[in-house]
Amino acid sequence: MNISLVLSQKLHIISQFMLNNMLKFEAKSMRYLRYMVLILLLTPTENLCKAVESVKPNTLIKVLIVDGFSNHDWVHTTKLICGILEKTGRFSVDVATCPANANDPAFATFCPKFSNYDVIIPNCNNLGNKGEWPVAMRKDFVKFVRKGGGVYIFHSANNSFADWDDYNQIIGLGWRDTKFPSIMIGSDGSVQRIPAGEGKSTSHGQRTDRVVHRIGNDPIHDGMPKTWMAAMIEVYTYPRGPANKINVLSWAEDPDAKKNWPVEWTVTYGKGRVYNSTFGHVWAKEINPAGMRCAGFQTIMIRTLQWLAKRPVDFPIPADFPGETKTKLYSLAGENIALLTADFTSPFNGKDLTGWCYRSKKGEETLFETFDGKNESKDGRFTGRDGVLTVNPWDEAKGPHFATVWTTLDYQGDFSFTIEFRAGVNADSGIFLRGTQLQCRDYLVAGPYKSLKNYKPQDWNKIEVVVKDNIAYCTCNGEILEEALKIPVTGPFGLEADRGQMEYRNILIKALK
Repeated sequence: MNISLVLSQKLHIISQFMLNNMLKFEAKSMRYLRYMVLILLLTPTENLCKAVESVKPNTLIKVLIVDGFSNHDWVHTTKLICGILEKTGRFSVDVATCPANANDPAFATFCPKFSNYDVIIPNCNNLGNKGEWPVAMRKDFVKFVRKGGGVYIFHSANNSFADWDDYNQIIGLGWRDTKFPSIMIGSDGSVQRIPAGEGKSTSHGQRTDRVVHRIGNDPIHDGMPKTWMAAMIEVYTYPRGPANKINVLSWAEDPDAKKNWPVEWTVTYGKGRVYNSTFGHVWAKEINPAGMRCAGFQTIMIRTLQWLAKRPVDFPIPADFPGETKTKLYSLAGENIALLTADFTSPFNGKDLTGWCYRSKKGEETLFETFDGKNESKDGRFTGRDGVLTVNPWDEAKGPHFATVWTTLDYQGDFSFTIEFRAGVNADSGIFLRGTQLQCRDYLVAGPYKSLKNYKPQDWNKIEVVVKDNIAYCTCNGEILEEALKIPVTGPFGLEADRGQMEYRNILIKALK
């Protein structure tokens, strides 16, 4: 036996052990260190190798996001998830983008190695869209979960793959028709099953802030309040699926029908753990989505991934975790956060209509017709040049009577807003504050504020708006227009075209800390 070689090998292994556990040794005495080194020197080399391999440093939770298709903005959603997770220093995040078209040459062989990860986050939705997972990928995904892998079904991923039996079992509940049973929550907080065929297919009302109610206690929510306000969530009415081996974690009231429905639930599938919720909605071109900024959602997502990976759930509950009456929003990594600056910003560059658009609805999807680089909208109702955004009189030959030009960005949080306007005789326009209209007219003629004493007809006037907790205080030249105008949590600014000519300038927005 080459004693020198054996000793050299042992010393190398010991050095690795010490490097991997440096923090532990720093907390121990030198006597303990010498004792450990002596034991390691006396241990047979082959046993020593196994011992060192079993003592690994704390490792990151390995997460794979699978995206590639959705009626939601899956590209933006993936980016935001990565930003939230990576800033914690607790995760290693990879992304696998599935070809959306089965005719793509890369589709047939696309199959991420799920076994390399602790948790998979599907961020795909083929409801009403083209998009599938290859057969081999489906089989590997099911195998991964059955053998003990974790799955975080992200928002509309529970809309996907309605014809895939294993996937339905994995998600427990999702966006399904009445051939599946459903679950609702009774007035006493009890979980009640609705048989298949009863009630309606899955749907949801408006996105809004809702109070979330915990059911019981679980490792994910341990230490959180029993009720808290979630920002801009969808409450699914009649969520449906096999609902086998399911545990409902929380519920919220539907804002329309006033019934209680599950918001979060977990499923046991084989040896694997699955988490599913309606949190995390992101539409196309939705900047700084409140649902992703929500402190409750971010905290729960991080703690959920720890639980799914079968690690200690030790991510701390922040001191500013929301209570029952008010949301708490965090910033998002890499976002163009228009209202998180101490300085005034302007959505109008004074030169053209860049940053403005027409918005329309197609089902739940918002469509944008942008005017970037253009001085005039296609119907001639709006022009931007020489520091003035002008609302022009209606030309019947060019388009419909009413039109509204919107900012392409949505805005959130408390803010102050100022705008100067000059109205033609009897002109009728309007300023939309995140969707709620404040009338802007030739007030003394067209109303509704005919008693104003400081208003200057056919001259420049100044409107100032201060918004706190979604309540707007509005003045014109220092006189009150509205003392408590309620506006949505999030949304764009808009200018309406109705009657006559209206000119706007010096449009400024500032965040209120």
